[in-house]
Amino acid sequence: MLHYFPTSITLLLVVLNGIPISDADEAEKAASKVPLPSVCENDDPLGMISGSIADWQITASSTYPASWVKGCSEGNARLFRPNGLAWCAKFKSSSEWLQIDLGVRAL
Repeated sequence: MLHYFPTSITLLLVVLNGIPISDADEAEKAASKVPLPSVCENDDPLGMISGSIADWQITASSTYPASWVKGCSEGNARLFRPNGLAWCAKFKSSSEWLQIDLGVRAL
């Protein structure tokens, strides 16, 4: 399964059927050929707010080192953190990303 992301997110790499496609134009062409459901099959929350998604399921492109700023780990990349903490990317760049492992194998 290939997921299409809104244009506000920079596409860095698409893996289609186990083959990485690094060229953005080729990735866009490949993504346009994958049928997407017109209606979301499940509109329940994913678990980022409730904590159902564990910290180990969240990966980031980079994180501020703890020696620079405390509390910037990927695990803090959630809405409405009661402690006010948040994920902080190490670099101010549009190529920073978060990846959430939903526990489902996708091709």
